[in-house]
Amino acid sequence: MASDFCKIILTDVYYGESQVSAAGLLIDKWEASTACQEFLYRAGQAEQYVPGEFYLRELPPLLQLLSPIPSFDCVVVDAHVWLQKDRPGCGYYLWKSLNKKVPVIGVAKNAFHLGIAKPLFRGTSRKPLYVSSVGIEVETAVAHIAQMHGSYRIPTLLKQVDHLSRK
Repeated sequence: MASDFCKIILTDVYYGESQVSAAGLLIDKWEASTACQEFLYRAGQAEQYVPGEFYLRELPPLLQLLSPIPSFDCVVVDAHVWLQKDRPGCGYYLWKSLNKKVPVIGVAKNAFHLGIAKPLFRGTSRKPLYVSSVGIEVETAVAHIAQMHGSYRIPTLLKQVDHLSRK
């Protein structure tokens, strides 16, 4: 599947005991096995978790991570874009913060109760990833995540950005 995206940023946020860090990997095609560039943002304590409003905690470090990057065509977040029909998640609020100009694809490891994310089975895994999106059709988003490098449930570079955020 061809894509007009040549600057795709994969992101993840990690909350340690004393700091929060957000990591990003820039890739130039969905099938990439290595990143073109790495980005890292670290700060003190994260905002308190508010049940049902996870984005209040996740969004500030993501925006700080993305702010120095001159341009990108698509963002992939380790979160839901849509929790339920008409109930936005972190990815939606990121898209809104980016002036609704950059598509956001959410890849979550767990389903949201009564959620609308599309399950994606990769490799031989019996447990799916859950994909939702805004600014791009969800079927196209699922196809992009399906073609990412790696034969396991979690694509190679999504696993790598998770590890980078935890360094």
